[in-house]
Amino acid sequence: MTTVRYDVEVGGMRTEVDADTEKGIRLAGSGRTADIVRVDADTWSVISEGHSYTIHAIAAEGGYLMRSRGPEVAVAVETERSRLLKRAGSSAARAEHGTSIMAPMPALVVRLEVAVGQEIVAGQGLVVLEAMKMENEIRAPRAGKVTAIAAVVGRAVEKGEALVTLE
Repeated sequence: MTTVRYDVEVGGMRTEVDADTEKGIRLAGSGRTADIVRVDADTWSVISEGHSYTIHAIAAEGGYLMRSRGPEVAVAVETERSRLLKRAGSSAARAEHGTSIMAPMPALVVRLEVAVGQEIVAGQGLVVLEAMKMENEIRAPRAGKVTAIAAVVGRAVEKGEALVTLE
Protein backbone atom coordinates (compact mmCIF):
# COMPACT_ATOMS: atom_id res chain seq x y z
CA MET A 1 0.00 0.00 0.00
CA THR A 2 1.70 3.16 -1.24
CA THR A 3 0.22 6.65 -1.26
CA VAL A 4 1.63 9.31 -3.56
CA ARG A 5 0.55 12.94 -3.30
CA TYR A 6 0.16 15.03 -6.44
CA ASP A 7 -0.51 18.75 -6.81
CA VAL A 8 -2.99 19.12 -9.67
CA GLU A 9 -4.01 22.38 -11.35
CA VAL A 10 -7.04 22.58 -13.63
CA GLY A 11 -8.22 25.93 -14.96
CA GLY A 12 -6.23 27.87 -12.38
CA MET A 13 -7.62 25.83 -9.46
CA ARG A 14 -5.07 23.79 -7.47
CA THR A 15 -5.86 20.75 -5.37
CA GLU A 16 -3.93 17.93 -3.76
CA VAL A 17 -4.70 14.41 -4.90
CA ASP A 18 -3.65 11.28 -3.02
CA ALA A 19 -3.22 8.14 -5.13
CA ASP A 20 -3.25 4.94 -3.10
CA THR A 21 -2.64 1.52 -4.67
CA GLU A 22 -5.43 0.01 -2.54
CA LYS A 23 -7.83 2.90 -1.87
CA GLY A 24 -7.85 4.58 -5.30
CA ILE A 25 -7.71 8.34 -5.77
CA ARG A 26 -8.82 10.81 -3.10
CA LEU A 27 -9.07 14.59 -3.29
CA ALA A 28 -7.17 15.87 -0.27
CA GLY A 29 -9.39 17.59 2.25
CA SER A 30 -12.58 15.97 0.98
CA GLY A 31 -14.25 12.62 1.27
CA ARG A 32 -14.48 12.29 -2.52
CA THR A 33 -12.74 9.27 -4.02
CA ALA A 34 -12.37 7.79 -7.49
CA ASP A 35 -11.36 4.45 -8.94
CA ILE A 36 -9.27 4.91 -12.08
CA VAL A 37 -8.29 2.23 -14.58
CA ARG A 38 -6.13 2.76 -17.67
CA VAL A 39 -7.94 1.49 -20.77
CA ASP A 40 -5.17 2.22 -23.27
CA ALA A 41 -2.24 4.62 -23.71
CA ASP A 42 -4.44 7.76 -23.72
CA THR A 43 -7.75 6.61 -22.22
CA TRP A 44 -8.81 6.18 -18.61
CA SER A 45 -12.02 4.88 -17.04
CA VAL A 46 -13.05 6.75 -13.89
CA ILE A 47 -15.78 5.88 -11.42
CA SER A 48 -16.46 8.53 -8.78
CA GLU A 49 -19.44 9.21 -6.54
CA GLY A 50 -21.52 6.66 -8.46
CA HIS A 51 -20.78 8.18 -11.88
CA SER A 52 -18.68 6.70 -14.70
CA TYR A 53 -16.45 8.82 -16.95
CA THR A 54 -14.10 8.17 -19.83
CA ILE A 55 -11.16 10.55 -19.87
CA HIS A 56 -8.76 11.01 -22.76
CA ALA A 57 -5.39 12.37 -21.61
CA ILE A 58 -2.48 13.28 -23.86
CA ALA A 59 0.88 14.29 -22.38
CA ALA A 60 1.65 17.94 -23.06
CA GLU A 61 4.21 20.45 -21.86
CA GLY A 62 3.86 20.75 -18.08
CA GLY A 63 1.14 18.12 -17.75
CA TYR A 64 -1.70 16.80 -19.87
CA LEU A 65 -4.48 17.84 -22.21
CA MET A 66 -7.60 16.06 -20.96
CA ARG A 67 -11.08 15.69 -22.37
CA SER A 68 -14.26 14.14 -20.98
CA ARG A 69 -17.70 15.17 -22.26
CA GLY A 70 -16.47 18.62 -23.26
CA PRO A 71 -13.58 20.70 -24.54
CA GLU A 72 -9.94 19.83 -23.82
CA VAL A 73 -8.60 21.17 -20.55
CA ALA A 74 -4.94 21.71 -19.66
CA VAL A 75 -4.04 19.89 -16.45
CA ALA A 76 -0.71 20.45 -14.68
CA VAL A 77 0.49 17.63 -12.42
CA GLU A 78 3.40 17.94 -10.01
CA THR A 79 4.81 15.21 -7.77
CA GLU A 80 7.07 15.55 -4.74
CA ARG A 81 9.96 14.40 -6.94
CA SER A 82 9.28 17.02 -9.62
CA ARG A 83 9.02 19.72 -6.92
CA LEU A 84 12.41 18.67 -5.48
CA LEU A 85 14.01 18.64 -8.91
CA LYS A 86 12.55 22.04 -9.72
CA ARG A 87 13.94 23.41 -6.44
CA ALA A 88 17.31 21.82 -7.24
CA GLY A 89 17.33 23.62 -10.56
CA SER A 90 16.37 26.89 -8.85
CA SER A 91 19.21 26.51 -6.34
CA ALA A 92 21.66 25.86 -9.14
CA ALA A 93 20.40 28.85 -11.09
CA ARG A 94 20.76 31.13 -8.04
CA ALA A 95 24.32 29.88 -7.57
CA GLU A 96 25.25 31.16 -11.03
CA HIS A 97 25.87 34.61 -9.56
CA GLY A 98 27.73 33.24 -6.53
CA THR A 99 30.29 30.54 -6.14
CA SER A 100 28.69 27.81 -4.02
CA ILE A 101 26.33 25.12 -5.25
CA MET A 102 23.96 24.34 -2.36
CA ALA A 103 22.00 21.21 -1.45
CA PRO A 104 18.38 21.77 -2.53
CA MET A 105 17.07 19.33 0.11
CA PRO A 106 18.21 17.17 3.01
CA ALA A 107 19.88 14.16 1.38
CA LEU A 108 22.70 11.63 1.42
CA VAL A 109 25.73 12.26 -0.80
CA VAL A 110 25.95 9.20 -3.06
CA ARG A 111 28.61 10.18 -5.58
CA LEU A 112 30.99 13.02 -6.48
CA GLU A 113 31.35 13.54 -10.22
CA VAL A 114 34.07 16.22 -10.15
CA ALA A 115 37.40 16.90 -8.47
CA VAL A 116 39.06 20.06 -7.16
CA GLY A 117 40.81 21.89 -9.99
CA GLN A 118 38.62 20.33 -12.68
CA GLU A 119 37.26 22.60 -15.43
CA ILE A 120 33.55 22.01 -15.94
CA VAL A 121 30.88 23.04 -18.44
CA ALA A 122 27.35 24.29 -17.79
CA GLY A 123 25.00 21.40 -17.11
CA GLN A 124 27.76 18.97 -16.11
CA GLY A 125 26.97 16.69 -13.18
CA LEU A 126 28.69 17.67 -9.93
CA VAL A 127 27.19 15.63 -7.09
CA VAL A 128 24.55 12.89 -6.85
CA LEU A 129 22.27 13.10 -3.82
CA GLU A 130 19.78 10.51 -2.60
CA ALA A 131 16.54 11.73 -1.06
CA MET A 132 13.36 9.72 -0.56
CA LYS A 133 15.05 6.69 -2.18
CA MET A 134 15.62 8.62 -5.43
CA GLU A 135 18.90 9.81 -6.85
CA ASN A 136 19.10 13.46 -7.92
CA GLU A 137 22.04 14.75 -9.90
CA ILE A 138 23.05 18.31 -9.06
CA ARG A 139 24.40 19.98 -12.19
CA ALA A 140 26.61 23.00 -12.78
CA PRO A 141 24.65 26.18 -13.54
CA ARG A 142 27.58 27.56 -15.55
CA ALA A 143 31.05 26.72 -16.78
CA GLY A 144 33.92 27.22 -14.36
CA LYS A 145 36.60 25.57 -12.28
CA VAL A 146 35.93 23.54 -9.13
CA THR A 147 37.81 25.24 -6.29
CA ALA A 148 36.44 23.25 -3.32
CA ILE A 149 34.27 20.25 -2.55
CA ALA A 150 32.48 20.22 0.80
CA ALA A 151 30.31 17.17 0.03
CA VAL A 152 31.56 13.83 1.33
CA VAL A 153 30.31 10.53 -0.09
CA GLY A 154 28.20 8.70 2.49
CA ARG A 155 27.55 11.83 4.55
CA ALA A 156 24.14 13.48 4.95
CA VAL A 157 23.72 17.13 3.98
CA GLU A 158 21.05 19.61 5.01
CA LYS A 159 19.08 21.87 2.69
CA GLY A 160 21.18 24.94 1.88
CA GLU A 161 24.49 23.29 2.78
CA ALA A 162 27.37 24.01 0.35
CA LEU A 163 28.31 21.07 -1.85
CA VAL A 164 30.77 22.42 -4.42
CA THR A 165 32.42 25.80 -4.92
CA LEU A 166 33.11 27.15 -8.42
CA GLU A 167 35.49 29.84 -9.58
